[in-house]
Amino acid sequence: MTDTKQNQTQTDRVTIFLCECGPIIRDALDLDLIKATLERDCANIELKRYPTLCSEDGQLWLQKELETGQIKRFVMAGCSPGEHGHTMNAVCRRAGFNPFLMTMANIREQCSWVIEDRDKATAKAITIIKAALARNRAQLPLHEKEIDCNTDVLIIGAGVAGMTAAKLLADAGRNVVLVEQSAVIGGKVPLMNEVYPNMECASCMIEHLMDEVLHHGKIELLTCSEVTDLLGFLGNFTARITSRPRYVNLEGCYACGTCSQVCPVSVPDIEFQRGLASKKAITIPYPGALPNTALIDPEYCLALNGGDCHECVQACPFGNIELDHTETIIERQVGAVVIATGLQSPFPAFLDHQTEKLPVFDLFTFERMLHTDGPTQGKILTWTGQTPQSILMVHCLDENGASPESHCSKICCMIMAKCIREIRTRLPEATIHSLVMDRCIGGRGYREFYRAALAFPGYSESLITPETRLKWEQGPAETLRLFIDTGLQQITREADLAVVALPFRGSDSISNFARQSQLIRDAQGFFIEEHEKLKPLHTRKSGLFLAGGAQGPKDIQDTVSQAAGTAGYIMSLLVPGKKLEIEPTVASVDPERCGACKLCVQTCVYQAISFNEQDNRAEINDMLCRGCGVCAALCPSSAITAHHFSDAQIVAELESMCS
Repeated sequence: MTDTKQNQTQTDRVTIFLCECGPIIRDALDLDLIKATLERDCANIELKRYPTLCSEDGQLWLQKELETGQIKRFVMAGCSPGEHGHTMNAVCRRAGFNPFLMTMANIREQCSWVIEDRDKATAKAITIIKAALARNRAQLPLHEKEIDCNTDVLIIGAGVAGMTAAKLLADAGRNVVLVEQSAVIGGKVPLMNEVYPNMECASCMIEHLMDEVLHHGKIELLTCSEVTDLLGFLGNFTARITSRPRYVNLEGCYACGTCSQVCPVSVPDIEFQRGLASKKAITIPYPGALPNTALIDPEYCLALNGGDCHECVQACPFGNIELDHTETIIERQVGAVVIATGLQSPFPAFLDHQTEKLPVFDLFTFERMLHTDGPTQGKILTWTGQTPQSILMVHCLDENGASPESHCSKICCMIMAKCIREIRTRLPEATIHSLVMDRCIGGRGYREFYRAALAFPGYSESLITPETRLKWEQGPAETLRLFIDTGLQQITREADLAVVALPFRGSDSISNFARQSQLIRDAQGFFIEEHEKLKPLHTRKSGLFLAGGAQGPKDIQDTVSQAAGTAGYIMSLLVPGKKLEIEPTVASVDPERCGACKLCVQTCVYQAISFNEQDNRAEINDMLCRGCGVCAALCPSSAITAHHFSDAQIVAELESMCS
């Protein structure tokens, strides 16, 4: 603050509006004593009382007072800024008064509500109002800025969440760039057989949405692609997208399968069949996949690895195999980004050391086995092709085979119940035993579904604890032997097959983007929202939003709901023809004081601060800054000012309280 401005603020007359808040403040505090004390101790002020300033009549009265032009700055003594700060700011704007020349003194929550002694409450109220008065004299008028914004949206991930958000935004007229790392859209749902609680066909349920997204005129779908760089801020992002070649003409392929039939390479299909079946180097990912076209896996293709095999090229009746395709970089301008990368189901790490495959399947692998179009055509089999007669269902394991101490994936219990129901349908004579630690069952009809799925004579269960440790080995006659150590006793169980519920994890496909954008993820790899309760759709970087399993395990209903919420928020924020307001309560750097230590750059969680190497100083992007003040607090040379929370304002307030 310059000396001229400082001197000006000290001489301005300050009006104190004292809200009686009906009887809440009027009866709890001695308002006459407050008025007399302030007029005696504080120079160049005037004090006005009103019964309820937040009421419609009170707001109109305050607006008329401000419109006279005689009030230069004022203190509103009443309730908290959190309760009616926005109300008073709106009154100021309607009156043409700069709201940053107003200070609120909270004498309701901090005095009348919490102090029974009227004299003590009054004394504290006087102290608070004096401090607000001192702060107000140090405040400067701040001015909001406006910028043009791009209303296009980039969505990362084309699962249920990404497709739902894309369709809603596109239907509203927004251009959407939908980026999917995989060769197909739909995520994991099309790979499931049926979904609870109504046991609908999963692929039938989602097919219409997939088809609409695939052919929507407002949606640009980029499969086999990854967002590698994102620059800019809310309303003005530039995204760099790396698109890998499919080596098959996407528009010309008719999915006839001729290329796969002649391909001499056969390898385990881990991505779509979880190792239960093999695939060719050129293949259609799975029956019903969209886009329904073939693609070549460059890791296994002989021709792409220096071989002379061109069987698929010669066999394709439409001439669509194009081995000279190369990786391309695409740039798109967007206003907001939705992260909808879903979740992943890890393989059991405790089986990696086995020389033989034990009949132990994680939930998603078992889902593929249950699918009627899956690798076993819906037959429940061991690795050796045998039909099991005794099955273990083990809840709440981690990848190492132990019970997790804290992380719950929320949806495993219902998936296990659905699997038990399908086992009972296909193997009615089989016995099923569950090892259960906790049950997490929520949703309309879920508890009834869970109970019905388990209510049959061949089912039993026992409890495990976080201290339980499990050890697996091959039993006699191709059976599985499970050693259970509860800490108090050791139990041995034998079964033909086991299904284990491992904790879901955040997608690895987004790791590089998360690091580049400095987004925070938890120990399981899920993105942490800006505020768990109040801003569950936001990340800490303005303009980047969350939807679906990227934030944590969710069932389909919750995923769709969150995706719809994210789409709605973006549509209300980025409106065609409407400018974006830049919040003025941000930080700024004094270039004369900046010591080039870069501490602020390293600690800003919003990526709002960059370092200008040419000028050798830090710079703050107003669009990214959230005004948290961390940079100003740690700057060793006091080069950073947090506007509206400057050192001068805070010190004035503190000195008043301590005097």
